[in-house]
Amino acid sequence: MMYILLTLQAGTPVTDASYFASLTLPQLSDILRSDSSVEMPMMEERLKNLREAGKVLIEVSGSPSTEFSPELFFKHQVFVAQVIDNAVVPVT
Repeated sequence: MMYILLTLQAGTPVTDASYFASLTLPQLSDILRSDSSVEMPMMEERLKNLREAGKVLIEVSGSPSTEFSPELFFKHQVFVAQVIDNAVVPVT
């Protein structure tokens, strides 16, 4: 979550649907980078999903420059993090 905040502060338009609709793999890798040298799994699939989400947001809004607020972005990000942190994982 920290790197996404830094990316937003650096001016990368991560709240703009048109940015996601045309996102490249190097851009996504930079946004989702970590402190370790281990690359996040399924990057191609994540890229495909973000591009599709960006295109759908543009289509639904009818505007090529659909932007959602950083506050909304982080509110949902915090919620997802809380769900993950509190998830009960079955032991097999």
